[in-house]
Amino acid sequence: MNTAVRLGPGLAKCGLAHPFPKRVLNLVRCADALWSEWLEHADVVSEGRIESEGGVAMYRGTTSVIVLSIRHGGCVPDEAVDSATQVAMRDPHFWLRAMRIARREAVSRTDGSLDRIQVELHVRVDPRGIRVDIDVEGRVFVEATRVKTKG
Repeated sequence: MNTAVRLGPGLAKCGLAHPFPKRVLNLVRCADALWSEWLEHADVVSEGRIESEGGVAMYRGTTSVIVLSIRHGGCVPDEAVDSATQVAMRDPHFWLRAMRIARREAVSRTDGSLDRIQVELHVRVDPRGIRVDIDVEGRVFVEATRVKTKG
């Protein structure tokens, strides 16, 4: 009696590749001017602080931006909040505008200027509209004060 041990899935038959494969995409775009208008009326709250790490001043903070629906004093149509949030999760124009808001907020909390910053965005639906939380981290350059000398 011949008992062979099978060590794999065995042979599989390959079919011919379809010459015209199909793929369905849903493309969505939002005008940058629309994001600009909506973010102009957004509710912005920030918190953060400077910490010293090995003699280097580092800023760490979070900025929350809520793009308000019409019902809450903003511009986003109430019925479009869910779909607008889905677009905001993927739209680099929205990300860039939100990151600029977060950078301005961070700079306003430092005594100097920020080097390149690292950000992480989290976008989700909020009861008042579209919420984006932006975590910001960056090195702070403390500006030296200039002293006038007589001369």
